[in-house]
Amino acid sequence: MRTPARFALVVAVLPALACTHQDSRPSGPSTGVVNLVYAPSTAPASCSTPAVIQCSGSCAHHSAPANLRVSGSWGADTRLSACGEAYCGALPAAPVGRELTVLLIDIAQCCRDCTAAVHETVYANGTRLARFVAGEAGQAGGLAFTIDPNGVVTP
Repeated sequence: MRTPARFALVVAVLPALACTHQDSRPSGPSTGVVNLVYAPSTAPASCSTPAVIQCSGSCAHHSAPANLRVSGSWGADTRLSACGEAYCGALPAAPVGRELTVLLIDIAQCCRDCTAAVHETVYANGTRLARFVAGEAGQAGGLAFTIDPNGVVTP
C-alpha cells in the first residue's frame, strides 16, 4: 500500500521541479548589434584660426589611416561606408546592460576642434549619441550608451 503513495508524491513533485528549472533560463540575448549612422556636420569649420592651423594638418595626417573607422569599447570595430549622404556600419556582439562607447575617427573634423574624434551626429540603432566620455588609462574614450536585449539604445 505504500507504493501508490510514494508514486503519487513523486508525480506531484516532478512538475514543480521542472517549472523551477525553466524559470532560471536567461530571458534574452546577452549581446546585440549596434547599427551606426554618421551624418557629418554641415556647420562651417574654420581652419584659419591660429590655434587650429597648428593642429589641423598634424591631426588629419596622423588620423588618416583610421579615417571613418569606428571602435567599440568591447573590441568590435569596422570602417563606415557611404550610404546616401551619411556613412553606415554595424558593430556586432555589443554586451547588453552596461555602458559602452564607440570612437569614430573623421579627419574632416580636425578643423573643428583639433581632434579627429567625432563628438556629434552619430546615431546608434536610430538613437542620437550625445555624451562623449574621455578615455581612462589604456582605454579610448568615445560616445557613450547602453543597449538592451531588444536592441534599444539609451545615450
